Amino acid sequence: MAWFYTRTYRYSSRQFDENPALATFFMKEQDGREDDPEALEIVRLRVERQILTKCLVMSLAVMALYAPFFAYEFQACLTGAIPFFDLTGVYQSLSFLFLAADVLVTPILVFAFKKEVREAVMFWK
Repeated sequence: MAWFYTRTYRYSSRQFDENPALATFFMKEQDGREDDPEALEIVRLRVERQILTKCLVMSLAVMALYAPFFAYEFQACLTGAIPFFDLTGVYQSLSFLFLAADVLVTPILVFAFKKEVREAVMFWK
C-alpha cells in the first residue's frame, strides 16, 4: 500500500510538472489571479502537500492496522507453533481485531478526505 500511495504522489507531482496550468483547477478566490505564476506555484505546493499528507495518513493507517497481525505471524513462524491458550492467543485475537478494523478505518478516512464523498453520503443536508 505504501508503494501505491508513493506512486500516486509521484504521478500527481509529474502531472503538475507537465501541465502547470493544472493548478488553476485547484485555485480558490483568495489565491490570486490565474495568470500569476507565483500564485500558481503556491496553489501547486498546497495541493501537493495535501496529497502527500493524505497518502501518508492512509499508508500509516494501513500499516498500523496490519502490523500486529504480521508481527504475530512472524513470531509464530520463529517459534514453530501457534499457541492458543496463553497470552499469544490474546495477541492473536487483538491482531485479528486490528485487521477487521481496517474495514472501518479506510472508509472513514476516505470520507474525511473527499468532500465529494461526504456530500454524496450526507443526503440529509
